[in-house]
Formats: sequence, C-alpha cells, structure tokens
Amino acid sequence: MATLTPITLALAALPGALDSISLVLPAAIVWVLFFDPAVIIDEHRVTLIGVVRTVRIPLSRIRLARVRYSFEVVTDADEVFEAWALPRGARMRESIADEAASEVNERIAIAEPSSAPLTRSWNVRSILIVASALAVAAVSLQL
Repeated sequence: MATLTPITLALAALPGALDSISLVLPAAIVWVLFFDPAVIIDEHRVTLIGVVRTVRIPLSRIRLARVRYSFEVVTDADEVFEAWALPRGARMRESIADEAASEVNERIAIAEPSSAPLTRSWNVRSILIVASALAVAAVSLQL
C-alpha cells in the first residue's frame, strides 16, 4: 500500500503525489519494527535479526534458550540475547517462541563442539531502509 499509493497519486496528479510520498517513512518504520526481525535456527547456529543488529550464535556457544518476555538465548559467557521477532505468547499458551526455545535446546544437546565465533553486525538493510525513507520524506516535505 505504501508503495502503490504514491505511484497511483503520481499518475493522477503530481502535487498530490509529493504529499503522499511522506507515507513511505511510517511504512518503512512499521516494516523494520514488525516484519523484518527474524530468528533463524539451522544445524550450526541461531541467527537473531533485530531492528538494528544481527547476532549469529554457534550452537556450541549456547548454554540455554528460554522464553521470558521474548525468546532469549544465553551463551556460555552468560550473555543474553533477546529476539524481537518472537515475543512471549499470551495467557500462558505455548507460542512459537516456546517452540523455538525447545528446538534450540534439543539442538544444543546434540551439537558438536566448535570454535566458531559469535558474531554481531549492524542490520544494514533495516538502517538503509529507514534512512532512505527519511530522505524521501524530507525531500517530499520541501517540495
């Protein structure tokens, strides 16, 4: 909707389209906050993609996966990483976060020792999307 609205208005009338381009910023923020974060569990690591950072944790470095307010991974160095993407379920029902914690705990029980490092990086894609949307909104407000 956020992409099609400015295009549709641009075809109808250019001045109205410039005003509607500012809808791109809220749409980008909503996407970055609610649709981009993810938890990826594979046979070698757990990847937590957050709003501004991505953390890749080898299974051999994970001591425990649990659910408090959201899905959390506790490393062998007692670092706790939370996943924005998997909040706790409502009313004590089992949620996707609980299923993910169970799966990670099963995988770490059989994981082979590894010297793979835990890596942290900026979530460049989300940062660029918000920065680009902010630039577009600023330009559309000046026109």
